[in-house]
Amino acid sequence: METLTFEELVKEMKKVPVFESRIDGPDHKEFVVQEKNITPLHLLFQKHFPEFKSACEVPSITDKQRAARWGGVREHQALYYKEEQGSSECAMLWPWEDGTRCTVKVVRWK
Repeated sequence: METLTFEELVKEMKKVPVFESRIDGPDHKEFVVQEKNITPLHLLFQKHFPEFKSACEVPSITDKQRAARWGGVREHQALYYKEEQGSSECAMLWPWEDGTRCTVKVVRWK
């Protein structure tokens, strides 16, 4: 499977239309997309992150620990995760209750 660097991931994410941008730092992105634009993000995240929790799964203790510093993860939310060479990265998708939008967080930390 093709893998992307964090920088390539960010570059590709910028091609997805954003409804609202909230945080746009080099290692922390947070934005809102319309639900119709979620599939391209899932496909990108699958190329970059080797581990994930789907929105259909109950989060494990490990999932909760990985997402805790960024707001946590619940059953209806997706979590992608990666650790390598002393740094960690994750992407979280939090669908809104209205069913039309989704908050996306992508972060990298040491």
